[in-house]
Amino acid sequence: MDAPLVVTMTLDANEVDDESHKVEVVESYPDDFYEYTLKSVNPSDVKVKNIGDLLSTNPYENLNWTHDNGNLSDGVKRTKYVLLKDMSNKVDAQLGLAEKIRAVDEKVVAEILVNSHFLRDIQGNLRSFGSQTVRCGKCNTIYRRIPLIGKCPNCGEKLILTINEGGIRKYLKISIDISEKYKLKNYILQRLSILNENIDSMFVEAKKQKNLSQFW
Repeated sequence: MDAPLVVTMTLDANEVDDESHKVEVVESYPDDFYEYTLKSVNPSDVKVKNIGDLLSTNPYENLNWTHDNGNLSDGVKRTKYVLLKDMSNKVDAQLGLAEKIRAVDEKVVAEILVNSHFLRDIQGNLRSFGSQTVRCGKCNTIYRRIPLIGKCPNCGEKLILTINEGGIRKYLKISIDISEKYKLKNYILQRLSILNENIDSMFVEAKKQKNLSQFW
């Protein structure tokens, strides 16, 4: 949906999306701005010079900024998400930041994280486990169902599951720990408890068959 329909050689600032006209172009905010923030005034009632004010004159020059920065096209070299390898560390960093910001309710952040990300991931993997395909570890042939001989009919190699138990359980403990720490809704705790029971019932440890001699 973002594909350009028309390509022109001349850029008219008046034809660009109105949202871009709201970018402020000041070197510093006036004292009135900070006084308005203490009064919780509606942002639309606070006047700060922006690109929209320059449309009738020249919107391509005198675009000031409050803080110096590098080239915006360079992007971030290494994000925290890459530096922190373990998911538990990533979650601790995210929620730790939420606890430090007074404008953020860490309980709401934790609830969104569990409800919108972890729960959906666990449920999706659990649902897909029963209908998954299997793959041969040698010739990469994919089978919709496990062959009766229990191995690859082409080369006799062992078959590999697409989704395993570890992939289903990977976010379960983290979700439970977050829910208990931040005292999330009972509804979420109950959903996690039911999911845990469903996973335990699906992956029952196989019992070795005993010989009659073991009962003597």
